[in-house]
Formats: sequence, structure tokens, C-alpha cells
Amino acid sequence: MISLNDYAKGQIYTEAGYTPIILTFDDGRQNNFNYIEVKGEIQIDPDCAVGILEEYKSKYPDFKVTASFFLGPNPFGQEEYAEEKLRWLIENGYDVGNHTYSHLEMEYLNSEEIEIEIGIINNMLDEYLPTYTIETLALPHGSNPKDEFIESVLEGEYQGVNYKTIAILDVGWRPAYSPYDILTDFNSLYRVTASEINVDNCGMYDYFKQYEENKRERFISDGNPDVITIPQRHLDYLNMDMVASKLVNVY
Repeated sequence: MISLNDYAKGQIYTEAGYTPIILTFDDGRQNNFNYIEVKGEIQIDPDCAVGILEEYKSKYPDFKVTASFFLGPNPFGQEEYAEEKLRWLIENGYDVGNHTYSHLEMEYLNSEEIEIEIGIINNMLDEYLPTYTIETLALPHGSNPKDEFIESVLEGEYQGVNYKTIAILDVGWRPAYSPYDILTDFNSLYRVTASEINVDNCGMYDYFKQYEENKRERFISDGNPDVITIPQRHLDYLNMDMVASKLVNVY
């Protein structure tokens, strides 16, 4: 697993021969990160998403476990623990991003309304996490802003606090391209639904099967974050802006 932040910056640390996965959760529901009281002590609920991920991490310590949580005005439901949970996530290798204040469809919002929706959450998270920078956004309902207002999504200001977005997530319905691919649009990144129901043959398990049967090409890490290894037949798709100072290995 890698974080969305690392993907957007072209920092792939996945072991050689493996395909990186980015795990994302929208809405910041309590079942994503829940505290329970056990014998008078507050603990992470083993049945919430974070609890399950932490159990997996303890069983397989060599496996990189992370996820990105996209949050609204009441992160994870238990308001009294909001700051504690957010700090815990960052300290333990997880990321958080913006999911807007009112969860409105952005296609119907103007520039000022977009800045308010993003800015309120950015400012809230900035208060909780003053040393952490919010750089990612998951679009509510997968609704893209009108072209003339996209700049307000990418960069803006609310009540004197600036924000900048480097990666914007859609809802689905297919795996994202390599971050080094010219086809990758960081303003509209694909996702795959992690479910077996109502996915119209475009869910996580459908794509896993296609990969296993070699019906679809996938990104495979070379294990070196400073090197991009690419087959000759795909060289024309290499985004040199993302390559930057990395070494390119063509085979």
C-alpha cells in the first residue's frame, strides 16, 4: 500500500515486482475510526476500519499498511476525540484529506462557494494538525466542478488561510494510471469500488481477476523510488514533468 500523497508526488516505495494499492475512505464515518471503552480504558475498536488495518499490520509487519481518509465537518463521529484521532492517524502513517463541508455536488457551485466548501474543512484540519498539510480532495458524489471554476478547487483561500490541492479523486470506475503516465489527470483520478455488490463488473474483485488472467496491464514497481522502469512500447506515454530528476530505465 502507498498513500495518495506519495502517488501524487510520484514517490513509489513498493517492493519490486508488486503493484501498489491506495486505500481510501470517504465521509469520515465513525466505523472508519471508532473508540470503545474496555475495562475503563479507551481503545481502538477492532471492528472499525483502522482497527482492522492495525491488526493486519501487527500480523504482517513487513507489509506497508496505510490509508487516506477524506473528512467532512465531524471527523469519525466522536467529537470529543476528533483531535486525538487525527493526530494518531498522522503519527501512525495514515493520511487525511478534504471531502468538503456540506458534501454538495461541485458542478453546481461557483468559485466562491467552492472556496467555502473546501476552506472550512481545510481550516478545521489545520487547527487540529498545524504541522500537517492537506493536499488531497475526494469529490462529493464524484461531481466535478465546471471548467471555469477548477482553479478554485486547486488553489484558494478562506478566512486568511490558503489551501492547495495536488490530487482530486472521482468516485470510480476503473484503476488509476501510473503517476508517470501522460494519461493521468491529477484533477480527476479514477478509483475502484471496494465492494462485491452494485459495481456493474467494475469493482475491486473484477479488476483483480482481470489482472490475474493478464487481461489488463498494471503498474509493477521496480522497488526504487528514484528510478522509473518502463517498457519501450510505452515510452511515448512517459510524463517527463513527473520524471523530474529520476533515472529512467527503458527495456
